[in-house]
Amino acid sequence: MMRVMIAGLALMVMSHPLLAETISGRTLDEDEPVPMAEVMLMDANSNVLIKRVQTDSGGGYRIEVDPGVYKLRAYKEAYIYTWVKDVAVDGKDVVVDIAMTPEAFAENSSAPASDDCD
Repeated sequence: MMRVMIAGLALMVMSHPLLAETISGRTLDEDEPVPMAEVMLMDANSNVLIKRVQTDSGGGYRIEVDPGVYKLRAYKEAYIYTWVKDVAVDGKDVVVDIAMTPEAFAENSSAPASDDCD
């Protein structure tokens, strides 16, 4: 009986990894970190929001994910929305630094910030 329980537990652990892969990185304005920015993880196909995190004081973020293809969106007040498309996660961690542009330096700063990823 004990052997069956141990074998069953081992099978569950092997079929469900304990640690998920991660997407991590920093939000940056030139080479300077952008702290307290919002980073959203979305499914690349359905555009469904999966997770939302806030960057730390060094602009860093970390999101645990299942294998798949994702979009990232970063935003902070006074910056334009920044999209990163086709972030593929398949068996290893992925690092994505997100370059953010202040609204004042956007090509057409009189136009509202675009929220369109397509």
